[in-house]
Amino acid sequence: HQLSIEKRFEFLPRVPLVPDLTATDQNLIEIAAFLKQNRITKVQLLAYNPLWHEKCDKIGAENNYKNSQSMTQWLSKEKIASSKEIFRHAGLKVI
Repeated sequence: HQLSIEKRFEFLPRVPLVPDLTATDQNLIEIAAFLKQNRITKVQLLAYNPLWHEKCDKIGAENNYKNSQSMTQWLSKEKIASSKEIFRHAGLKVI
């Protein structure tokens, strides 16, 4: 007697939205296309948190981005919305 066991799991990619690095339209379009091509249906976008700059200062870690205006601010609501729209346009559910 042979048992057939189907193991299912849901894969949820999490995409960090880092200004000028990962949160460029071209990069997000390519990530969305890759996910769609690989039959991924959902994605979670992680909003950038600039508070890490303070942590670097407190522990004495090197911070090459502390003079970058875009890296020291929260992402705008408009940028987050347009990032979500890129994934939705590709047919992905954004959670």
